[in-house]
Amino acid sequence: MLKIIKPRLCILFILMSVGILFPSYAETKYASMVVDAKTGFVFSAINQNTRNYPASLTKLMTLYLLF
Repeated sequence: MLKIIKPRLCILFILMSVGILFPSYAETKYASMVVDAKTGFVFSAINQNTRNYPASLTKLMTLYLLF
């Protein structure tokens, strides 16, 4: 039994670790902005000028609260 499982686990581990070697070149679509509420000072801003749409859960919760 161990003779069958051990090679399969090794192959599985090798296949799973291959994904770590190749970086993802996908463009991030996340945006964030941290602002001080009193002074209006912007501490951090990443992709603040891009248009981002809300996630599905946000849309569903908005509809739930409206109706």
